[in-house]
Amino acid sequence: MEKDQQAPDWAVVLAGMETKAAAWLSAAKSLRAALAAETGAQQAEGSPAVTMASGSGVSFPRGAFHRKTATEAIKIYLEAVRVKQTNKEIAQALKDGGLESTGNFDNYITHGLFRLKKDGIVLRFDDGWGLAEWYPESFRARIEEKAEGTKKRKKRRPTAPKKTAIGKLRIRPITAPVQDQAETEATAQAS
Repeated sequence: MEKDQQAPDWAVVLAGMETKAAAWLSAAKSLRAALAAETGAQQAEGSPAVTMASGSGVSFPRGAFHRKTATEAIKIYLEAVRVKQTNKEIAQALKDGGLESTGNFDNYITHGLFRLKKDGIVLRFDDGWGLAEWYPESFRARIEEKAEGTKKRKKRRPTAPKKTAIGKLRIRPITAPVQDQAETEATAQAS
């Protein structure tokens, strides 16, 4: 048996990986600089940037969600942060970004999230909400099956017999079926 195939030179493989990693880091740094320049330009125009979610590192200019519906703003926000977010994180970020509501803001956002869930746009997890497009179709189907299995059905409680004012069961007399009036009169005349 000949040794046509040689073991890879791991030093060369490692050097190639490091070169690619450096290129990706450089691209990320350039993107950060471009975003900072854009944010700086907006701040110079009198529209300060708002950090949207704690730890997410994503920022939007103040008013970015102005004149948007809750569902539109939620989709935009989740697309930008690209990680699952809780109701509170989403609500705070959208409020900071200029989304407005005339009622309870948290309920407005929660209602929007459940509308998006019903439409299959977002998925609900124990630790937050994420866009359905982030997950493969098979995973989405399993999540939906799990959600369908946990829906509670309203059970009808058996009704107890009615009680009287003093707490005893009311006894209803058993009555004979009502006879036809002609039959009743005929029975009365025969006697």
